Amino acid sequence: MKERIKKLRKALGLTQQEFADRIGISRGNIATYETRDGSPGASVIALICRTFNVSENWLRTGEGGMFVQLTTSEEISVFFADILSNKPDSFKQRFVLMLSHLSEREWGLLEKMARELLDNRNTCDALTEGDIEREVAAYRAQLELEARRAEKSSASGATG
Repeated sequence: MKERIKKLRKALGLTQQEFADRIGISRGNIATYETRDGSPGASVIALICRTFNVSENWLRTGEGGMFVQLTTSEEISVFFADILSNKPDSFKQRFVLMLSHLSEREWGLLEKMARELLDNRNTCDALTEGDIEREVAAYRAQLELEARRAEKSSASGATG
């Protein structure tokens, strides 16, 4: 099991301390599990599996996939549970709160920017801060133009 715990930790990109902190045990215990024949108890195994969405069968035997496959809704639930477990007013919490206030139009802009960011990342082209500022400025200009059109339309309707 020691190899699988280390493999899991590395797959998650965590140090022993970060891994230990996430499951609420000492770093020394993680080091012991990874280097000696001492296996964690059933409660620690259950905690590892629940915290990191790991297949208990894989962790115990090495058979099957490392991670349990989640539905989209389950993945979102795990993500939000992680956010809520962060300290209050963390960047993740502030960011999700900001997202909760977006209009449908703003969601559209965010989707467009996210797609461009992913496309650029996939082609090894980084989206610069200037690119983002230009996109936001163009979006704001579009909103202002639409607001002026709406004002003119309502003004002409009121006089006509």
